[in-house]
Amino acid sequence: AEELSYDTTNNKKRKRNYKIGLYYSYSLEDELMDTFYLSIRIAMEKYLLKKKIKTLRVSKKDSPISVKGLDGIICLGLFFNEDIERIKSFEKPVVFVDSCPNENLFDSVIIEYKKATITALEYLVNLGHKRIGLIGGSDTDYEGNMTYDKRQYYFRKYLEKLSLYDENYVRVGRYNTKDGYLLTKELLSQEKRPTALFVANDTIAIGAYKACYELNISIPEDINIIGFNDISQAKYLTPPLTTVKLYTEEMGVDRKSTPL
Repeated sequence: AEELSYDTTNNKKRKRNYKIGLYYSYSLEDELMDTFYLSIRIAMEKYLLKKKIKTLRVSKKDSPISVKGLDGIICLGLFFNEDIERIKSFEKPVVFVDSCPNENLFDSVIIEYKKATITALEYLVNLGHKRIGLIGGSDTDYEGNMTYDKRQYYFRKYLEKLSLYDENYVRVGRYNTKDGYLLTKELLSQEKRPTALFVANDTIAIGAYKACYELNISIPEDINIIGFNDISQAKYLTPPLTTVKLYTEEMGVDRKSTPL
């Protein structure tokens, strides 16, 4: 090797600098209305920054050419058929967070809605409630079709087994405070009203609290309300909101392995 002036080279692989696309279905205004997605997004972005992974915001305006330099894409939120077809056309590794468009095509991080819903309902049933209502939520796709919340399905199935389900105690609107207020007021204005409410998120529950206050219905003396998400504002309601805690930071961070 010395006679041939042979030089050895460093065979260690250079650490690759990844670049990840972040595709969010909700606007900043929507995040402020419901901090669920805000919490997940912040956790993801902090983790990627800590790992010195470059990021690029992806939107509906992007094409396969504009995302060519990405190593993968994280999609946070609810995506409809038009979005999914666009994402497929990018031909990149994709992970969906809080939605699962097609488990055969994409990896996803989602909530176990069945277990969470049953846990909430068991809590109310164990308190002795037999008239349990639901204030659900839904979104609308580009064609005006309403999406279906799995919690509504598990709510019905669980209470039907106990012969406690009553369609008159179910209302579904948007995932916001205004609809929570209006639908709760409508639901509790019935002559025979529910004694407990399970609501799709804490933002809706805030509206439900206001409706109860205006109807002079005391919480928890006259009605129990249980929310979903455990947003930071929940503990500042009077009384503090009972809610199903979701570990949003864990949803946004993979602590078991290095991304990609």
